[in-house]
Amino acid sequence: METTPDYRLTVVTPDGTAYDGHVQSIVAPGKSGRLGILAKHMPLLCVLKPGSLLFHEKRGSWLQFEIGEGILEVTPEGAAIMADFARRAPLRVAPRF
Repeated sequence: METTPDYRLTVVTPDGTAYDGHVQSIVAPGKSGRLGILAKHMPLLCVLKPGSLLFHEKRGSWLQFEIGEGILEVTPEGAAIMADFARRAPLRVAPRF
């Protein structure tokens, strides 16, 4: 069975690190619409609007955070989100892709 590649995601706020771990995918609220990021995504820098940040952890569970305005940076080493705030939110429905 082939496994989906993972990459490191760090979510930081002025109060500290809200999340730091390995994920398989991210769905983020970009200013121009939702962004889906998988491993080996091309480098990217974009503005995020307040909304729901979803990500699929390497160990298999989906997590949801509510975030404030911020920036998403994707590099070959992983992804980093710098946001005004980030707090864990209950997952309403597990996404299907």
